[in-house]
Amino acid sequence: RDFVASTELSRAFLASFILVLDLVIMMQDWDFPHFTTTVHINLPGFSVATLEWKYAEVNLTGKWFSYGIIFMVMMLDLNMWKNQIFYTPEKFGQYIGPDNKIFTVSDMAILQTGNRTLWTWQERSKINEKTKQPYYYHDMKMNTRYMRYPLHVKCMAFIPSIVTLSIYLSLIYLYGRFPHKKDALKAKTAVADDEGVDSDDGITV
Repeated sequence: RDFVASTELSRAFLASFILVLDLVIMMQDWDFPHFTTTVHINLPGFSVATLEWKYAEVNLTGKWFSYGIIFMVMMLDLNMWKNQIFYTPEKFGQYIGPDNKIFTVSDMAILQTGNRTLWTWQERSKINEKTKQPYYYHDMKMNTRYMRYPLHVKCMAFIPSIVTLSIYLSLIYLYGRFPHKKDALKAKTAVADDEGVDSDDGITV
C-alpha cells in the first residue's frame, strides 16, 4: 500500500503497452506475416490441422485460429484503454480526496439515489451524528489517484500502440503480399500430406 500510486494517465499507458505486446506476439512468430509453416498443429477440439468450407474460399489453420483469438483479445484490450481514457470517479460512486486519492462510497443507500452530489469530498467530510465521525471514515480509500488530466494528454498514451501498429502494417505491406515460393510450396505439400493421412483414417477435411 502507498508504494506506487497510479493515475489515470499511467493506467492509460499501461493499457496501451498491453496492446503493443499483443501486436508483438504476432510479429515475433517465425512465420510472420504469411504463417506458411510445415508444422501443422491440430485445431482445438478437432483431429485435423486444417478446416475447409466447400461453399466459400475459407481455409482455417491452427495458426490463424490462434491469432484470431489474439485479435479478439486485442479488441478487449482496446476497450479497456477506452475505459481508462474516459474514466471519471463520479460515474462509479467514487470521489477525490484532498491528496487526489480516490475514495469509494460504501453506503449503498446513497449510491442508489443516483445523486452524484452526495458523494463529493465536501459532503463526505460532514460529521455523522450517529458515529461522531466523518462519513468518509467508513469509505474505502484507494491507493490510486485521479489527477484530472485533460483528454488530449491521456490520448498521448495511444502513441506507442500507433507506432507499433504502423510497423506491423508496414511489415505486412512489404513482406506479406506474396509469400516466398519455397515457403508456399512447402505449406501446400504439408497440407496435402495432412489431407492424405486424414483420408486414410476416414476423416474428410
